[in-house]
Amino acid sequence: DAYYKVLSNGDVTYLKPSSKDITNVTVPNQVKKGKFLFKVIKVSNNAFRNCGNLKWAVIGKNVRVFGEYVFAKAYNLKTVRVLGYGFKSGKVTNAFVKAGKKSKLTVKLPGNKVDEYQKLFTGEGKLNGKVEAA
Repeated sequence: DAYYKVLSNGDVTYLKPSSKDITNVTVPNQVKKGKFLFKVIKVSNNAFRNCGNLKWAVIGKNVRVFGEYVFAKAYNLKTVRVLGYGFKSGKVTNAFVKAGKKSKLTVKLPGNKVDEYQKLFTGEGKLNGKVEAA
């Protein structure tokens, strides 16, 4: 129920859901096409932009990059659970701009990454909400 793009290294980017009317989404660790398995390593720019009914999202453990404005204007978004560990500076820029309602969005992270990712997600990612351990 989503669109993907194969990258030159053989991994894939999650482009967008098949419908903007989704209420929840899981970006998988990998996808299968025929006999082949591809790791999902990125969520594309604007992937969930204007998904007004989206309430929660789970981001697979292989994702290391959020494109810009991934969750922009997903005003009803309440929870994003991030399973991966590889986010670095420059890889979450503006991902959470205008996501959720008035600081009600919670991003749940692997416990040992909360301190590191809090600054990254609220700073570069423009998260107007809280970060906590999953």
